[in-house]
Amino acid sequence: FEAFKPSCFTHVASLRCAPPGTMSSPLLPTDEQQIALASLRTAWSEIGLPHAEAEEAITKLAGELRSVLSRTVEGEQARKAQLTADEASLRGELSALSAALAEPASPGTSSSEPPLLRYRAVISEVERLRVLRDERAAQRSAAASSLHAILLELSTGTPEEEQTRSTAADADEPAPEGAGGLTVELVHRLRQRLEAAEAERAARLERLAALRAAADAITEQLGTKEEAGCEGTEGDGASYRALSALEARLDHLREEKKRRLHVLSQCTEYIAELRHKLKIPEEQHPDLPSPEKDLSQQVLVTYHTEIERLEALKSERISELIPETRSRVAALAAELHVSAAELAAAVSSDGGDEEQQLYDLEAEERRLRERQATTVKLFALLSKREGVLQQRAEMRASANDPNRLLAKGAGVARRLLQEERLRTTIEKDLPRMNKRLREMTAAWEEEHAGERLHYDGATIVSMLAAQEEDDARIEKEEKARKEAEWAAKKAAREEAKGLQAKGVRPGARYSNGPRKGTAPARKSAAPDGALTPREQHAVNSPRKGPPAKFPPNAFVTPAPTAKENHA
Repeated sequence: FEAFKPSCFTHVASLRCAPPGTMSSPLLPTDEQQIALASLRTAWSEIGLPHAEAEEAITKLAGELRSVLSRTVEGEQARKAQLTADEASLRGELSALSAALAEPASPGTSSSEPPLLRYRAVISEVERLRVLRDERAAQRSAAASSLHAILLELSTGTPEEEQTRSTAADADEPAPEGAGGLTVELVHRLRQRLEAAEAERAARLERLAALRAAADAITEQLGTKEEAGCEGTEGDGASYRALSALEARLDHLREEKKRRLHVLSQCTEYIAELRHKLKIPEEQHPDLPSPEKDLSQQVLVTYHTEIERLEALKSERISELIPETRSRVAALAAELHVSAAELAAAVSSDGGDEEQQLYDLEAEERRLRERQATTVKLFALLSKREGVLQQRAEMRASANDPNRLLAKGAGVARRLLQEERLRTTIEKDLPRMNKRLREMTAAWEEEHAGERLHYDGATIVSMLAAQEEDDARIEKEEKARKEAEWAAKKAAREEAKGLQAKGVRPGARYSNGPRKGTAPARKSAAPDGALTPREQHAVNSPRKGPPAKFPPNAFVTPAPTAKENHA
């Protein structure tokens, strides 16, 4: 045992769990070892155990102690390696959790500390982030599932689009285990989207309620209440399919309401027209239901029955209605300047079937009234144009009067100024009116499928073209007349220059100026450059006696003043 003890306990002392100096006592103190061996030997000697067996037992005990120590050392060494591996794994998990939660991870240990302390610090931080991860994951899952449910309800109803919208609830967000997948901002965004979806759902439900109320109101007005709530949209919630179906149904009901209102409006106008033509007293008019309150099929039947009754009365009094209708058509034709040929082509002459005659007359009356309603502005402009043309004709007739410039009086200048202003206005307004009339006529003819609009037997376009051609001809003739007058004046000036070249001064006057107390001599209305009678007399009868001393340029006609030029 003494031989065995040094190697055994030296090995045991080298296998302590902490570095040297960190443990308060060795694994088994030497005194205790001696006491234990002495107690064993005493016990063995008391029981009479042979020395060989006692040594063998001590050897066996030493082997068992060595084996226990070896297993313990191996276990602690494996634990050390496992701690290192677990620490690395936990640090990876800690980094992933920190990235997913966007939370800082601080184990609070340095690499110089023992592995066990580092492990315990890391596992504590990991467990804290795991709890936070579970809370965030639950919040994200709740928001995403609620959002998914609302988006599924708001979807159009087709399986493909439902799957697309349901998977797109948080498809644009990172995965929960990815970086930023469980941040506070992400959960906040999901909740904001959830609130927006809930607001959209509430608005759509409100819209659906309004559409259903409007559809029910129109359905009740049309008298088809049994159709209310059809289309099977009640079970679709706030989906696009329900909204589209209800909008389509409401559009159909509105179109039906519009159609019935149009039919009843036409029936009302036709009934009023028949009553007016048949001269039925108002007290004999049966009460008809108002279309604004009731549009049921029964109302349509009531109006149809009244029309049949009035048409029967019309057939009985057809011989009286034909002359009245013909006179109304003639008055409309005169107002719209419809020629007799055009009117005769549209209305059959007397004789033949009376019903056909009345039918043609009424058709022509409707046509003329429709033209009257659609050409109000056009014919008003035509009437204004006729007034302008009449004023221009009067102005031209007045301009041809040779004595109008020789008239005297205070109103002559004012009248001439008014004529000049009127001429300027006509030159500006008439082309503008013609252009506007062409545009309005083209628009009317295009709207009425190419039908030509006539005015006193001629189309408006040809009438405007004829007036413009006539104006161009008159302007050309006036230009030629002015050119002839200018040529005559030019010839007179050339003749005067010829006389001056021969030594005759056309403008000579034997005078140094007007005498005192006398008015200047009145000029004669001789053509420009020609000799006045007084000048001609001075040329034919020269003064006898010594020549008088005249100042320079005494016989030169002075230049006309600005006032003379204006006159």
